[in-house]
Amino acid sequence: MTTIWTASALTDVALLHSTLCSTSGHLLRNANQPELLSVYLSHKAETIRIVNERMTDISKALTDETLGAIALLVTGQTCHGDYNEMNIHMRGLAKLIGMRGGLETLGMGGLLAGEILW
Repeated sequence: MTTIWTASALTDVALLHSTLCSTSGHLLRNANQPELLSVYLSHKAETIRIVNERMTDISKALTDETLGAIALLVTGQTCHGDYNEMNIHMRGLAKLIGMRGGLETLGMGGLLAGEILW
């Protein structure tokens, strides 16, 4: 995690929840901390709620922070084997990136594009 991502997450609620979802999901899966399941699910649900709300306003839907929140959801869903959800969010992310003008238009010093390409 870089200072660019952290600074963005501290100022954007969707990116914050997706970052906390990703972190708790990683600990849940890799550090054998099953007590984090409710934390993971709570942040995942809140991320999805906020992102869905932003889809009603194209200027909010196309921000780096919204795209980053979706990208982290996709990464987490891939790691946890939630392939149906991953496919839905990946298709939506690809469409939004196209509407934005492609990967080369994304900010965060290349970090966002790197997360998406991962």
